[in-house]
Amino acid sequence: MDLMDEVFEEYDIENSGFEDSLMDMCFGLCRTESDWRYLLKKLGKHPSDWRKHLSMEILRKELKDGEGYLQLRKQCLHYGMDFWDLASFYLEQGKIEKAVDTAEEGLKKGEGRIQELLFFLFDHYAEKKETVSLERIIRISIERKSEEREMLDRSFAYYRKSGDYENAKNALIREFEYVKGPDLIPEVRSYELYLKAARFLKIEDWNTMEPGILEKIKDKDIEDYMKICLKNDRKEELLNILLNPSKMKTRHPWIVRMTDEYDKFAIALERDHPYEIIEYYWKKADRFIQKKERKNYTIAVGYLERMKRIYQDILNEREEWTRRIAGLRGKYKTRKAFLEEVGKL
Repeated sequence: MDLMDEVFEEYDIENSGFEDSLMDMCFGLCRTESDWRYLLKKLGKHPSDWRKHLSMEILRKELKDGEGYLQLRKQCLHYGMDFWDLASFYLEQGKIEKAVDTAEEGLKKGEGRIQELLFFLFDHYAEKKETVSLERIIRISIERKSEEREMLDRSFAYYRKSGDYENAKNALIREFEYVKGPDLIPEVRSYELYLKAARFLKIEDWNTMEPGILEKIKDKDIEDYMKICLKNDRKEELLNILLNPSKMKTRHPWIVRMTDEYDKFAIALERDHPYEIIEYYWKKADRFIQKKERKNYTIAVGYLERMKRIYQDILNEREEWTRRIAGLRGKYKTRKAFLEEVGKL
């Protein structure tokens, strides 16, 4: 183990910048039980949370030393993932009740991530049809602000399968409290949840609840709200939103979404509101022209091409298109790169 000793001389300094590579080397050197025990000894000389984590991994996965793992693991139960690690160990051993008790303790004491604990306990209590425990787990999820939407969705599925319409309805409606904005992952968006509610709810409930649902979506997820407007043929409202960018709020305002993200709605409105959409494209084109540089001119020409299509194919106003594009060429007659790009029209 001379090589491992040399590796640890560098590893123990902990400022080389390649500690992970050194530890990977140590793991690669181990072939026998005595090798792994020697590595455990080296790790134990300077105990830290990370070194204890490595030691537990060796005891559990490499040495299959359950007692050694348990002894060390029970000293290191701070985070939700620590409790989940222990609970999953008990599951591997077939000790379901111990796993459940550990997961319950993790929900009370574990810091940070508790997702795995929530999912495991929900599935366990759902299988046993212990509704009171299920509702308690959901309350903990909401109190700790962890996976609220997912847990309510699981609750909806559970009650629907059980034929309990009222509780399924309540869980489904509560999900709308936890939808996220358009800059976040699709799994927490509004549109599919809206469709699910429309399919599931009885017509009298849907008629009563839809306005409140739409208000929540409009406040939190304007892009999905616009999709709903388009689906429901509420084109006047969609146009009003599209022409007023200040209404297009995002949860994280520093994320810029005003280039192509909403253009799909403009395309959908071209035949019903051609003149308004022409001006929408004109403003978008002008914004990129003002930025200069050929890459921006190329984007601007894309919007001008859409204008040309509306003038020629929808309005049959070719002369108006010719007049506008000629005026634009004259306005920027000194911008050679712009004129070259516009020439492609």
